[in-house]
Amino acid sequence: MKVGESRIVTSMLLTLALVAGSLLTMTDPAHAASTCILDGDGTFVKEICIVVPEDGATVSGTVTVTGTVDPVNGPRTQKVEFYIDGGYVLTDFRSSSNSQAIFDFELPTEFWVDGVHRLEMLAITRAETGTPQYATQRVGIDLVFDNGITVVPANPNTFTPSEGRAPGPGETFTIAATADGASGETNAEAVADMLVAEDPNMFLYSGDVYEKGTRTEFHNWYGDETRSWGRLRPITNPTVGNHEYEGGVAPGYFDYWDNISSYYSFDVAGWHVVSLNSTNGFRDNPEQFKWMMDDLAANSSRCTIALWHHPAWSIGTRGDTEEMHDEWAASVEAGVDVVIGGNDHNYQRWEPLGPAGQLDEGGAVNFVVGTGGHGIRPFAIGESEANPRVARASDSLDAFGALFLELNTDHANFRYLQTNGVVLDEGTIECNGSHKEALHSIASRLGAALPTLSGTASQKADEALNELTKALNEDKRWDGDGSLDSLEGKGVFDKMKRANEKLLDVTDPPAPIVTTMNALVALGEEMAQSKIDEAVAADGDPEAIAKAVEHMAKAQGKIATGELDKAVDEYKKAWEGARAAFGDREDLRDIRNVLDTAIPGLSGKAKEKAKDAVKELDKALNEKKWWEKDNQLDAKDGKEVYNQIKRAVAKLMEVKVPPAPITTARDDLVGFSRDVAQAKIDEAIAEGGDSERIAEALEKMAKAEEKLTKGEFDRAIEEFKKAWEKA
Repeated sequence: MKVGESRIVTSMLLTLALVAGSLLTMTDPAHAASTCILDGDGTFVKEICIVVPEDGATVSGTVTVTGTVDPVNGPRTQKVEFYIDGGYVLTDFRSSSNSQAIFDFELPTEFWVDGVHRLEMLAITRAETGTPQYATQRVGIDLVFDNGITVVPANPNTFTPSEGRAPGPGETFTIAATADGASGETNAEAVADMLVAEDPNMFLYSGDVYEKGTRTEFHNWYGDETRSWGRLRPITNPTVGNHEYEGGVAPGYFDYWDNISSYYSFDVAGWHVVSLNSTNGFRDNPEQFKWMMDDLAANSSRCTIALWHHPAWSIGTRGDTEEMHDEWAASVEAGVDVVIGGNDHNYQRWEPLGPAGQLDEGGAVNFVVGTGGHGIRPFAIGESEANPRVARASDSLDAFGALFLELNTDHANFRYLQTNGVVLDEGTIECNGSHKEALHSIASRLGAALPTLSGTASQKADEALNELTKALNEDKRWDGDGSLDSLEGKGVFDKMKRANEKLLDVTDPPAPIVTTMNALVALGEEMAQSKIDEAVAADGDPEAIAKAVEHMAKAQGKIATGELDKAVDEYKKAWEGARAAFGDREDLRDIRNVLDTAIPGLSGKAKEKAKDAVKELDKALNEKKWWEKDNQLDAKDGKEVYNQIKRAVAKLMEVKVPPAPITTARDDLVGFSRDVAQAKIDEAIAEGGDSERIAEALEKMAKAEEKLTKGEFDRAIEEFKKAWEKA
């Protein structure tokens, strides 16, 4: 039997049934002024009605449209679709039970020009055992739109990435992320409600507004700032999914998000975030790929998140997105730490993966968070959490929820929270990048640009590159993890400042020079802020932290006046101020701990003397009367700390061919002694101390430096002690 014949027979059967009085739905007063049809596949019958507005009504502004589907018999209604003038408008997924289902939505009539428009609706049944999915005929009414609109105006706004909600005192900046949710369904609304209740500082929506992301669907299922996902709009930075695209365009997405770019990036809380378009028209898109490479190359943040809809790696039924493997590889090689996607409707966290998707501790962590509320999809046949590259995953029917990332300067604490309140997954992700790597990247880009420069620009860029190379090659300036050495790191700021001084000499500087100067300033800010955050977390001296924050503000003032070299100098002062917040005792303990950690790798006399030195340092650290409450040297007895340090250095000097750990510890102890004495002298000068004693202290400092040139490290410390005493 053909489809048309089936519908005729069904209608005849329904007519007989109605005459017999077994079906009385058409007598329902609520339907009296509506247009309804009866349709089915010959085994079941549906009554489909548009209840509101009335046929022929004149409407303006935003009006409510209400449709009903009476199952009568047969399978449940899975969804209904609405059309205007034959063009798709919206899908309502709020499926029915075996009673009348009501489907309503808001229709912004100003999305169309004035005049008569045909509004239509059809129902689609859920496929059940022995009964395939079925789409009914359309029921329709005519409406007159009256808004004074002859041409639908374009959205004139420009998208700017949200800065999110500023964290309160003691609050860690938290980003929430999920995808595949905005559909109006109960579970989708539950995820949105949970996110609003959790109140993150920023929200990343990783794509898919259902069913096709039309303007009307965005209006209803994403919503304005008073309802649904739109409540998060002020703090949201999105990426686009495949469901927003229809025929290669996504007008609803770009209209709702104020003409957002297909790909963009921003910085927040010391992290860099990159959003890419992973749909068919942009996969392997050379323009997007080049932009991404340039953006990541210019990134000086230690920690980075990449956001796109189609995951490069997935154990879901959609599987890996091979077309995004180049983007994945480039991201990993550029030091991206976290990649967030959706598309597969389940939760997945992968172990850190390298450029080719191999297990790699230095790789990126891949999250699939397609759990925003539009159903949970099982993993692909044969796939499960047992996959060795997968750390945690769930395709449980209660897995709806979102990922939360607490952003710290060098790591993120994460948790996956379900709408039922269960924390499914949690842990910490350490950032791959380091400040040293960031500086190396800046220097490398400047070096690559040198052949394109000429004249003064070429000369000054070469001089600046020499300064940066010195900073990178002086190992004593850096700790093993690529962060600034707690004592000698300030020298890196000095080299960065000199580099910017050179570049500021260029009149009308070309782009590579401007980019380098800005990147050095940004890196200086990141290094200083990192130290301040560290001091705050360690409950450091609040006065020292406050002074560091003052220098951060001064740096911003220098940036505003174009004094980028002086801005870097202010960041150095902020870094030093934050370091001082830990107290001298903590700095000395760091040196002791590094040396103690190195002992198992030593042998013979080096091992013996290193142990002796650690014992001397333990005495210095554990004698409470030698330290003030703020962990600075006691004004009277602090000299004894110098004596213990001198003995520790003397022990280390007995190793005739010292290995690197011995040399490093010795130099760090000398640097500590110098810095403590210099800080005391600076304090005396600032407070207007006795000029003669200050002069004597400076003489002792000069003698100490002379001892250092002769390799008399223990005697140099003795002179630094005398300088401290004089000050």
